[in-house]
Amino acid sequence: MGDIFCELPKLDWLDISNNQLNELPESIGNLFKLNRLYLQNNKLTDLPQSIGNLSNLIILDLWG
Repeated sequence: MGDIFCELPKLDWLDISNNQLNELPESIGNLFKLNRLYLQNNKLTDLPQSIGNLSNLIILDLWG
């Protein structure tokens, strides 16, 4: 995914479930308007520290 998140400053929800992701880039923390993030059924073992920048986030779904 790289730095694609730098190009999407107005994104308010993101569903990247079921993609077998091992990690998320630090740039996800640039999605300041993000309020819903769906990451179900991936292979994530941790999240980037920058996820703490998502002050509008009300739903973070890590199921599976």
